[in-house]
Amino acid sequence: MDRLFAVLNTAGNIVARGPAECAPDASLIKGGQYRLKFFEGEKGRADMEAIIEKQRRKVMKT
Repeated sequence: MDRLFAVLNTAGNIVARGPAECAPDASLIKGGQYRLKFFEGEKGRADMEAIIEKQRRKVMKT
């Protein structure tokens, strides 16, 4: 099963992503500015793509 990670900032935007085995150590994400989230399987991939698409739409409006 595919397992992906994303690092999200406080606004919920993905600032880094990739395969779960390449995820940064959670202790490196400090201060509450970022959070580490994992996505599993096809639903997880779709959820991540939805977040990315939402970001793209927001950027296109500005």
